Amino acid sequence: MNHPIACACGRTHVVPIEAVVVAEDALTQLQHFMEVRGFQRILLVADVNTFPVLGQAALGVLARGRHSVPVQVFPESHDLRPDEEAVSTIRAAIHTADVEVAVAVGSGVINDVVRYATDCAQIPYVAVPTAPSMDGYASAVAAMQFQGVKVTFPAHAPIGIFAQPHVLAEAPAAMVRSGFGDLMGKVIALADWKLAHRLYGEYFCEFSYQLMYDAMQAGVRQVTGLQAQDPEAIGGLFRGLIVSGLAMAFVGNSRPASGSEHHCSHYWDFLAYSGQRAHTAHGLQVGYATQWVMDLYRVLTTLPTLRRPVMPVLDGSWEESMAKEYGAGAPAVIAQQQEKRRWLTERTAFWAPDMGGLITALQPEWQAFDEIEQALDRLGMPHQPGAFGIPPDMLAQTLEHAHELRSRYTILDCLSGQGRRTESIQQILGVL
Repeated sequence: MNHPIACACGRTHVVPIEAVVVAEDALTQLQHFMEVRGFQRILLVADVNTFPVLGQAALGVLARGRHSVPVQVFPESHDLRPDEEAVSTIRAAIHTADVEVAVAVGSGVINDVVRYATDCAQIPYVAVPTAPSMDGYASAVAAMQFQGVKVTFPAHAPIGIFAQPHVLAEAPAAMVRSGFGDLMGKVIALADWKLAHRLYGEYFCEFSYQLMYDAMQAGVRQVTGLQAQDPEAIGGLFRGLIVSGLAMAFVGNSRPASGSEHHCSHYWDFLAYSGQRAHTAHGLQVGYATQWVMDLYRVLTTLPTLRRPVMPVLDGSWEESMAKEYGAGAPAVIAQQQEKRRWLTERTAFWAPDMGGLITALQPEWQAFDEIEQALDRLGMPHQPGAFGIPPDMLAQTLEHAHELRSRYTILDCLSGQGRRTESIQQILGVL
């Protein structure tokens, strides 16, 4: 950990995480870690759910040392958003207490807010997870929701991760299911990465890919234990989620762990932010979306060949439609699509429509689809329109528009370039 790796991909990977501890004495080791690093002023961040679960205990342990530990507890019990207001709250707390490091006690939103705020303030942070609910603990990117639109920013990884197995095992079943859905979504993220690499020559790291693929496969083998809330199985799921963060840190972005399945989740977050549906946990949305995108990949296998793709038209009328669709978030969406079009234009010379080679390259993902579907089903992940407050028309709308939220090339862009996205969506939804 925290040392450079010279990789066959041609890059040197570095993960600036100094310690990952998954043990019952994790808080004691956290206090020792702080002393060794010489930190005196520590901001502890939690919410009203995570503070009694682990924040109070962390505060007690840290306060026994020679540390000043101001506390910021978000009052929201549900629907805390990683938005401008939350970031401002943490930045103000950092400034007021003049702290040297922050400790994020919680799961997804708490970690993203603290990661982003501390990166802006140029101080380190430590993650103290309370649930195996998502893969961002070790990540070096922050998924924020600004102007209602999910935007992923580069940010620093934590310098340490300290988790207690019994706390992870006592997390609500829905949070475990969420973490499993997030981990299973990697099958789409990896397929999308390969797709962009094979068709347009996007950078690809075999080491990071295999690290992520193996963690996903190991997660599938934990299903029986996860159904029983077995601590060992939940610990295995958590380690897989940490590996996901490491793979992202190796590459320097979220490509190994986030593709079109995450874009669908981000679109549903936007709809929830705008009041069109109730909010659902990120990993549950990812697991749900994964099943539909697997169906789109199955449609891709039926195409006899790939023609030269139709480039997206980003004219004035298109910008007007984006403004109508996304409101105040439209400029960010427009910028993402303009960047994607530039990328596609610049890499036209790399276009390699070898359908046979593509299908061969994607065999590991396709072969995993059935097993992953069965695993998601065993853990109670629905696979029908209407789940999570997403009726058929909203699901079709999502698959039509989710690609707009990121500059990253995915199966949604591939089918669009072939003039087959709408037809493929109708096909998997049983409209045709």
